[in-house]
Amino acid sequence: MLLAARVFFGLFGALCLALALVCSRKLLKMRAWKMSQGRVVMNDRDSGADGGVCYHPVVEHEWNGSTTRFKSSYGFSKEIQPGTAVDVLVDPTTGTGELYRPAILVGFSLAGILFSAIFTLLAFGINEAG
Repeated sequence: MLLAARVFFGLFGALCLALALVCSRKLLKMRAWKMSQGRVVMNDRDSGADGGVCYHPVVEHEWNGSTTRFKSSYGFSKEIQPGTAVDVLVDPTTGTGELYRPAILVGFSLAGILFSAIFTLLAFGINEAG
């Protein structure tokens, strides 16, 4: 029983660390992207299996003389009003964009590292005495 708990907490800690590394890698990659201005043109509504609703803004922005559109990978509980100006990070090699929300990626990275540390400590802190 204790071995199963150690394995569970250890694997969950490793999963949290892996997710933190993925977020950190994306954040570092996005540092080379260029800042631009865009406008929300609509919100794509996504309903989850649990009945929750998530809104992904569709943003239009200018890049290299042409107008491009993208659907943000970030979902929000409330719609961002169409016409709202937003900061956009644009990948200069492809012209694809993403909303500029560094707090989301930094938050996920820090939370992943924190949970990884907690669950790893729990895995090694469980002892056979009891």
